[in-house]
Amino acid sequence: MGLIFGVLILLSSCSTKEPVNLTKEENSNKAVSPANPVREYIINDSNKVLLNADNVSNMDGHILELARNEIYARHGYIFKRKDLAGYFSSKKWYKKNQNYKDAFTDIEKKNIELLHTYEAKYAAYQLIATHTDDYRVKNYEGSNTFKQQHMVIDLNGDGISDNVELKIPTTKGDTTWTLKVNGTSLQFDGEDMFPYFEIVDLNINDPYFEIAFQFDSQYDFFRETYFYYYDGQKIRSVGTVPDFAAHSSMIDGLGTVKGIDRAKELQTWYRELVFRLDAEHQLREEEQDFYSMSPPTVLTAKKELKLQKLRNSDEEFLQINPGDQVSFLGEDNRGYIKFELSTGLTGWFQAGDMYDFTDYFEGLILYD
Repeated sequence: MGLIFGVLILLSSCSTKEPVNLTKEENSNKAVSPANPVREYIINDSNKVLLNADNVSNMDGHILELARNEIYARHGYIFKRKDLAGYFSSKKWYKKNQNYKDAFTDIEKKNIELLHTYEAKYAAYQLIATHTDDYRVKNYEGSNTFKQQHMVIDLNGDGISDNVELKIPTTKGDTTWTLKVNGTSLQFDGEDMFPYFEIVDLNINDPYFEIAFQFDSQYDFFRETYFYYYDGQKIRSVGTVPDFAAHSSMIDGLGTVKGIDRAKELQTWYRELVFRLDAEHQLREEEQDFYSMSPPTVLTAKKELKLQKLRNSDEEFLQINPGDQVSFLGEDNRGYIKFELSTGLTGWFQAGDMYDFTDYFEGLILYD
């Protein structure tokens, strides 16, 4: 039997919200072209300057890993992992050294140790599934106390460090937060935001790191993540993704970010959404042909139901009879829901408002 929650009485204060940009001029002009089409270094001088928490604290796990391995790459280490080998081979400064040895300076050794420490901190702060009935519903577990409200980091890949600071008001009732990057700033309503920003890299093949804020709520379907980038002059919006999307497990580093939204076909469940960066550095949702249920929900039929073997075709049917066990596999983008019978055969049913599926199945997940 699926999880059954009580009816939610939603108050106006719980409505979804976009952080309001209170400094309109920040996004008024066309973005500045990057100084470099790609980022050459994660941390430009990690071989010469001793790093500290201000340089690494809010980086996501993927950036931290690249930053640590960058120190090895400077010495010509030949990477065995395909992704690391491909990434560093794309850098004009990287030269493979067949006679590689760990000949690190004291500064490099300490920087490797620091980065490794923060990788471990990040790995311990996990985004994990909280519902056995629906693996897409996740929450954070672990400590986030290592994250700061200030960093010194090269945001736009020009080789120059930028000062990034989040100002959170201390006056009761004041929810206006200020994000500052060098001499520019962005103000927004930060109520219910996590009190820190994340540094992520949506696409390792462009020069930018993105700044992300995550909006929390006791209701999963109100959670959102807001992405920004700094073009060297202004802070600009990249887009909004539903749910907690600033964790490295939701970002592939090649321009794709995953989120979830709540669906209501058949039962209450969450669909995985895919967003991709476009040429203007904006996140756009990419419509999927099929949205899968993870894991499939096992149901017991209470009434007869006919399924189409093929979508958009009523020539062949499969029959579901009372007492049959079927699995709900998901839905497409045209209102068809997909079932798998105990025989392994699959079929489709076109859902509609006229059907109350609680009359047809036991075991439905009903969040509201």
